[in-house]
Amino acid sequence: MGHTLLDTKKGPILCETYRFTSLGAFLYFELFKCIEEKFMPVKYRNCGRWFIMKHTTFSHYCKRMISSNPPKSCRDNAMRHNFKEKIKNDPVWEIYNRAYKQHYARFMKKKMSKSEFAEWGEYAIQLRTKADDDELEIDEYQELIRI
Repeated sequence: MGHTLLDTKKGPILCETYRFTSLGAFLYFELFKCIEEKFMPVKYRNCGRWFIMKHTTFSHYCKRMISSNPPKSCRDNAMRHNFKEKIKNDPVWEIYNRAYKQHYARFMKKKMSKSEFAEWGEYAIQLRTKADDDELEIDEYQELIRI
């Protein structure tokens, strides 16, 4: 390791310089630099590829395209799969999703106005939250959300 002074338009900058004898030494150094900066190597949950994790919402899934028609990324596929699993494993979300689809169909067939659908959506989210917090029984929740 050494230091070099670089002249720039904004003034001189002191930079660290490194010389490596092999690619392996460089990769080893780079790995530990990433860990030092709190960027961890992680395996993508969906496709199994490795990456340096950045602190973002969807950091566990890559943006690699897995199909072209319609265009879907690994991330899109994982989000859809996770939502389906959530619905399958949680009766509150399953009831909400079924009621949402019914009300959306009414909206699309013009049997419900946009404002009525939006109003129902807010109401349904409040009910779902109460049911998640065990303030409502499942049977009562199921009856109320269909209104």
